[in-house]
Amino acid sequence: MKEKPIQDQQGIILKNPAFYCALIITIAFVFFGIAMPGTAEALMNSIFSFMVEYLGWSFILSVSVFLILILFLLVSPLGGIKLGKDNEQPQYPLLTWFAMLFSCGMGIGLIFWGVSEPISHYIWPPMGAPYTAGAIHQAMRYSIFHWGFHPWAIYAVVAASLAYFSFRKDLPMMLSSTLEPILGKKGIVGGWGVLVNVVGVFATMFGLATSLGLGAMQIGSGFETLFGIESTEPLWVGVVVVITIAAVASTVTGIDRGIKNLSRLNIILAIGLLTLFFLLGPTLFILNLLTHSTGEYLQNIINMSFGLDAAGEGTEGWYRAWTVFYWGLVAGLGTLCWDLYSQDFPGADHPDFCYRCFAGSHPC
Repeated sequence: MKEKPIQDQQGIILKNPAFYCALIITIAFVFFGIAMPGTAEALMNSIFSFMVEYLGWSFILSVSVFLILILFLLVSPLGGIKLGKDNEQPQYPLLTWFAMLFSCGMGIGLIFWGVSEPISHYIWPPMGAPYTAGAIHQAMRYSIFHWGFHPWAIYAVVAASLAYFSFRKDLPMMLSSTLEPILGKKGIVGGWGVLVNVVGVFATMFGLATSLGLGAMQIGSGFETLFGIESTEPLWVGVVVVITIAAVASTVTGIDRGIKNLSRLNIILAIGLLTLFFLLGPTLFILNLLTHSTGEYLQNIINMSFGLDAAGEGTEGWYRAWTVFYWGLVAGLGTLCWDLYSQDFPGADHPDFCYRCFAGSHPC
């Protein structure tokens, strides 16, 4: 499957009113944050508190439904429908596509939170007392849960939907195209279509801003620890600028040159880091804990999938601070990752696509 010419893609974007609506609102929001940072922070905190307090259940339920849907497609005859044309084949080999998928889906978050999250859960567990053997098991179980099947189900649902309507139905690669059976071909570029695409842009913007902001502060903390450079806002801005330049350069050079090669390098570095920790760390404890945690994760996956501690049995605010926040963040990043996932794999059917997505879940 050949990529559409960049000029064609740009033409579709520039003719879409959603592009200009999202651009104007985004610029206005950025200037609002710069001009009145205190007011902007208070507003964002209020919106976040409202979302996790009153709509947290919808995040938990929706992501669980996504996972059930993906499992259904794996065994259902509907899964045999190709995401692209009947005679198309996957554009990239499995390992190359997996490298791009893993790098885009996990990004900088796994490097930091792969260590920080279990430690945080050990100190502040969802249930029971901290600093105990039970807290260790809970910490690993929920860390696997937050980086396991559920976030990849979000990516798979959005990417497979977009790939199907874009490559098989020849519709524009826009979020509104996935609603063509409801809105019609005219509706996806009409008022409702514009609204859907603008919401998608904002989900992407806030998801990317959150991930990039957390990553910049993490890198700043590393500079402070290693080199004594104080981790302050100017340093964070500098980190964001460097990462943005690298990302833009990678994107401009295209998937075959920039993104593919960077993704391969990421996988090599990740495997090297994993091997280093495995050999130099407490190897036997790592193997025992991995085996035990995997079993606990699979044994408790249904309870964790729908758990919100409605009666207040566990630690107050834990689910809102972790699981609900994670699912909201991944949903925002899902709109960022859909384009890469879907463009790389038009020749697959649903089960093949889903299996390859889930292949990255447990190594996380």
